[in-house]
Formats: sequence, structure tokens, C-alpha cells
Amino acid sequence: MDLAKSNSRGVTGLRRVLQSLETGGVQTIFLSEGYSARASECSHCGHLDAHLVSVCAACGNPTRELADVCDAIIPFAIRRDIELFYLKENDGLDRAGNIAALLRFRSDQRTGQMAAAS
Repeated sequence: MDLAKSNSRGVTGLRRVLQSLETGGVQTIFLSEGYSARASECSHCGHLDAHLVSVCAACGNPTRELADVCDAIIPFAIRRDIELFYLKENDGLDRAGNIAALLRFRSDQRTGQMAAAS
């Protein structure tokens, strides 16, 4: 939680965790026990969106609603060897939306650094 607050190697909330998964930056996912959230999944490219949308923001194809985003996150994490931790009674995680991730790197910061270097 401290790494997310300091804009370091952590993110909280479903939207940020999904963005970080998509960029390949996630090392570990933390979920509150019993976490569940609705989301959209693209039927073509597999893009996950924290909002319920009918068209994929990444490729423009139709999406389907997921009653529980964990049905997509957990297999994704297993395929990519991302650690998963379920936490019981964690006030910090509860306040942060019940989902967080420890990152290998921050892609949003790396992009800015690369642009500054060039």
C-alpha cells in the first residue's frame, strides 16, 4: 500500500491493476478474501475493462460482461507466473478497493523517462 501511495511500484483499485496486467508490469496481485467485481472482457483480444462497456477500447470489437473479474484475472496470472495473495481482514486493502498489485516496473513512469532521454 505504501508503494502505491508514493507512486512507486504499487497500484490499487481494479482499473489500475487491469492496466498494469495488460502492460506486463505486475509481479504480485493482492485480493481481499471474497473479492468480486463486474467487468467487461473483449471477445476478440481479451482486453479487460473495469467499466461495463459494449465495445472494446483496445480493438473496437464487442465485449461480454463478466459477473466476476477474478474469473479472468486468476487464469491470466497463473499463465504468466504472477503471484496471487488472498488477504483476510486487511484495512488498507479494504480502503484501496480490495485489489492491489506490486509491480515489476511502472510503465507510465518508464515512458516519461524514455521520452526525456531521447
